[in-house]
Amino acid sequence: MDRVMDRAFSRAQSKVLTEERAQAPKEVVPEKDQIQKILEDYHRRDYIRCLGLKRPHYNALDQAVWVVSNSDVSKAFRNLSLGLHPDKNPDPRAREAFDALNDAVRKLKDPQSRGEIVRDLAERDKKMEKLSWGPAGNDMQEELQKQVERAQEVRSLKKEDANDFANKIAKQALRRRAEKERQTERAQHSRYARDDAEDADDNEEKPKTESSKKRQGGDDSDSDDGVSAAARNRMKNAKRKKPKFIF
Repeated sequence: MDRVMDRAFSRAQSKVLTEERAQAPKEVVPEKDQIQKILEDYHRRDYIRCLGLKRPHYNALDQAVWVVSNSDVSKAFRNLSLGLHPDKNPDPRAREAFDALNDAVRKLKDPQSRGEIVRDLAERDKKMEKLSWGPAGNDMQEELQKQVERAQEVRSLKKEDANDFANKIAKQALRRRAEKERQTERAQHSRYARDDAEDADDNEEKPKTESSKKRQGGDDSDSDDGVSAAARNRMKNAKRKKPKFIF
């Protein structure tokens, strides 16, 4: 019975010690291969991989993009530097790795050097990706490029067709407007011609009427003059004849 109790007590004590060790804060000490990796990435000027951050990439406009903030850079440095500080890690290379991380953070937080690093690493990753494809990958890439070019050509042709259609509509509208203006101008000229002809006819009839009136007036005066002359002749003849006296 005592043995059973001793075993149970030992198991309980061992369990408590295990839980205490699990709850105790762990000291972060990078492995030797991790220190070596940090130094190798730093010497290759791959400061992003050195800090274990997300890789840059090219967007659809072929622009290098790196969606990582300065706070993300600082956080990555804190996580890695805990096990590299000289006070906590006696490895002689730990100091070198710690300084490498410090320099990587400084360069990635500087706007000018940050842009150069991102573009350089994005271009390097792009070249490595092409090399990893091999012959089959190159053929696939060429086919994809052809498909992209065909799609761009189709969009360009559709745009040209749309522009041509719009130009045709605009030209037709201009022709219709010009034809309407010509018709209006011809109608105005025709109306002016009719008005001029009517005015000419009126002017031609007016002198004829006046001349006929003059002729009629002349005949009347002549007839009046004729009557007056006959009367005068009779009066003269009557004066010449002597009156007959009857006794």
